[in-house]
Amino acid sequence: DKITRSTPLHSRQAAPNVPTITLAMTAPSDSLFLGRSMRVGATVVNDSASNASARFIWTSSDTTTGVVESLGTVLGVGTGTALVRAAFHGQSTQRAVRVVLHRADGGITFTEGSANDSRSCAIASAVVYCRAAPTAVDSTPLFVRMPGGAGISFTAVEGSLHAACALATDGRILCWGFNAHFIFARSGAVATDTGPVAVQTARRFSSFSHGGHAQTCAIDRSDNGAYCWGHNDAYQLGRGYLAQEDTTIAPVGGALRASMVSTVNVSTCLIDLAGAAHCSGGLSVNRQVLGIDETNRPAETPLPVVGGVVFRSIASADAGVCGLSTANDAFCWGANANGQLGIGTAAVAPTGPQRVLGGLKFALVAPVFRESTCGITLDGDLYCWGQFRPLAISSRLGERAYRPYHLVKGLKFKALTRSITSGRFLCGLTTDGRMYCWD
Repeated sequence: DKITRSTPLHSRQAAPNVPTITLAMTAPSDSLFLGRSMRVGATVVNDSASNASARFIWTSSDTTTGVVESLGTVLGVGTGTALVRAAFHGQSTQRAVRVVLHRADGGITFTEGSANDSRSCAIASAVVYCRAAPTAVDSTPLFVRMPGGAGISFTAVEGSLHAACALATDGRILCWGFNAHFIFARSGAVATDTGPVAVQTARRFSSFSHGGHAQTCAIDRSDNGAYCWGHNDAYQLGRGYLAQEDTTIAPVGGALRASMVSTVNVSTCLIDLAGAAHCSGGLSVNRQVLGIDETNRPAETPLPVVGGVVFRSIASADAGVCGLSTANDAFCWGANANGQLGIGTAAVAPTGPQRVLGGLKFALVAPVFRESTCGITLDGDLYCWGQFRPLAISSRLGERAYRPYHLVKGLKFKALTRSITSGRFLCGLTTDGRMYCWD
């Protein structure tokens, strides 16, 4: 763990000492998790004294992987290996530091990821597994099997602050956790951590979305009708009336037929069968965030998003929305204070979808935290923009945060599990079924 070199030290003294520079890691390993930091120590030793407070010049051979600050703190900003160097009076020493991702799958091969908040969930062989949010910067929780659910096959899973829900192959939606805001489509303070319970409806669904604090919306697989229930304090159920919550599973206003729906705290957005986007809600944000207009009023029923883009997918967050066009171009709209629209600036953007810069073609794009967005290209490369998490990454990327930045090199991804409101974690599912997380 130590590299030493004995060479003359140039100084103002007539007879310079011959020091040895020793570079030693304070961490027990030569690896560092992406987004974390660790302190590297260096000491100048000569014949008479050891000087640990010398003014070293710190550098990194690859600043896209590891950045070294003036006091020897190494930040892991990208996966790979960098040589960390300490120089003093013409002498130097170095050490290799690998920046890696948490592998959190516990050896399970996953097929599907999810959009979540207080937990991260995924599916392997039609079985749901979830990972709790890290409780400390050095915690690395693994995905563990959801309790109960024996004999039920699942195709999709999403979670909110209070609960998680999953879509069974027979079209039922089953949830577990706490019944806040009538997530289970029933009244009462029901809580279950022993297994999922079916949402009370005879309808069968082809897809659903459950996020935020939270409401749930789903697409009926018989007629493509969009149905919602749960939290409705900001018109997010799209029914034209305000209520704290509603247990009734009912169609959104206008009886829209939809191919996809996405929910988050105070809004719901969907894509109709022609590919047009519609959004409702937004009591605590204005319509510009929903891409509707600049009037500071909620959308009581789903209203068309301006711009005329034809979408194939959509993903909501508290302060904005992103979607993929049928040509696989990424568009985002809403707040842009941290460059989360990917348009090369943090300036306020015009109302409606803004095309993300870079000319990349995406298979998936979604806001991942309040102030950042990530996308997976058709080739499986992971790009992010905005104020990245962890902050150790964000603090070093500068202007690169305002347009897509290739965050993780050497791995190919197919899905993300994301913390859309709490901003505490992000996990990426690789094409070979491994799950990596950075917190």
